Amino acid sequence: MLFNSQQFLLIFLPLTLILYFALAGRESPRIWVLISASLFFYAYWDLRFLPLLIASVMLNWSCSLLYASHPYKSILIAGVALNLLIIGFFKYTNFIIGSVAATAGVGFAPWNIILPLGISFFTFQQISYLVDLKRGTAPVYPFHKYLLYVTFFPQLIAGPIVRHDEIIGQYALDPMREGVYERLSKGFVLLFIGLFKKMILADTVAETASFLFNDAAAGNTLSFYGAWVAAAAYTLQIYYDFSGYSDMAIGLGSMFGLSIPVNFNAPYLAVSIRDFWRRWHITLSRFLRDYLYIPMGGSRFGVPRQITALMVTMLRITYANMELTQMTLRESKFLQKSALKKVLSIETEYIDRFVQTLKEGIEEGIFKAFDPKVMGNFIAYNMFFFPLRSWYFRRSVSFEEVENQVVDFTLAALLKKPSD
Repeated sequence: MLFNSQQFLLIFLPLTLILYFALAGRESPRIWVLISASLFFYAYWDLRFLPLLIASVMLNWSCSLLYASHPYKSILIAGVALNLLIIGFFKYTNFIIGSVAATAGVGFAPWNIILPLGISFFTFQQISYLVDLKRGTAPVYPFHKYLLYVTFFPQLIAGPIVRHDEIIGQYALDPMREGVYERLSKGFVLLFIGLFKKMILADTVAETASFLFNDAAAGNTLSFYGAWVAAAAYTLQIYYDFSGYSDMAIGLGSMFGLSIPVNFNAPYLAVSIRDFWRRWHITLSRFLRDYLYIPMGGSRFGVPRQITALMVTMLRITYANMELTQMTLRESKFLQKSALKKVLSIETEYIDRFVQTLKEGIEEGIFKAFDPKVMGNFIAYNMFFFPLRSWYFRRSVSFEEVENQVVDFTLAALLKKPSD
């Protein structure tokens, strides 16, 4: 059941809102209304995955309950490890076995493993809760509140990744409290904006992107302009899809009197790569920062440790955002020696030139590094081609297509190499 489907907009959402507000004065019954609606919403996608979702919730809540009576950190560590094993099995089994098989020179037929809907989102939420429990910053919640925290349908399938302390405390608030009409109005507006992004913008540019990508996949080489149009169309499609669903999630939460965190903040207007990831899928970047990068040491233990933590975090962001789980060892080698090599060589050349001009500027007492020609091209590359390159790798069937479609054409168009 999609947010933009008639079943959702005309039947599911109105009935859920009516039942919820009919029980507005009774906290526990209205929570169970949302739980029932959320489980139905998830089962409507694929009933086979519902037992996995419920089992995941019960497993993690049982870990918190066991830890409350027997406060051994090993209980929570085991819970986190089990969560990672579950998500690892569904997302990376074929990739890992395929890589090993390719290294050994043997054939491997990928297993037919179907990825459960939203598994990354509800798993990450529960990992964050267990880690906070270990840190002593989270209580043990009643089962029905924890169940709703994980399964709340607006953010269950596509995020945002909500933390327990951001939403569970809101369950006790009366939906009919002051500002109810403002929240409903805001919710409907955000839902409309999200639907507009998804149905009008994303789906429209998707037709162009799909046509051009399919043309390239058929063995036809795109023209200079075709490569640019394909890249731009898919870049916009990705943004409007993700941000549209996030807007709808925030709007739906507001209708039920619940505040869900913002997930996108004009990422293509970022002024640096770091700023881009702070604006793109904000709750995912925040999760990886607080529960991966900082626990690994962050910047507290010297440059080598910081670089290691940063590389691991960025690798996880890459997999979470682009889902490059189907990349074979052959494609990985090809990427290293062709497409990515071309991209990174130019990127390195620009960085070296930027550093050199910065040194000269410091030595001469002037800011030569901010020469418009140097900085303009450098910023243009980082702010546009870096995400564009990433989305291209995600969409392409193979990295040969990336080289044929975009590397030779768009690099020449976007950048003029300093050596030219």
